[in-house]
Amino acid sequence: MPASHRAHLEWSPSRIINWAKTTGPMTGTLVEGLLERRPHPEQGYRSCLGIMSLAKTYSPERLEAACSGALNRHGFYGDPERLPSRAINITAQPK
Repeated sequence: MPASHRAHLEWSPSRIINWAKTTGPMTGTLVEGLLERRPHPEQGYRSCLGIMSLAKTYSPERLEAACSGALNRHGFYGDPERLPSRAINITAQPK
């Protein structure tokens, strides 16, 4: 098994959701929805980890506001794979 796949074995959907909830409830809801919409939750890990990596650049408040806006604008209708790149809009100054 490739090293990148082995690294994902350490993660579970509940671990990723709990991590997202430490940022805020809307971030947790967005991540949970992305994982639930997949036939296999592991298929959503990269999208979720991409969202959580934004916390390295932006404050938790900005990330939470962006996730809230994404959920309010798009919910989970349409293509969930495109949701993070299309809907998470953080345009102000980083931390």
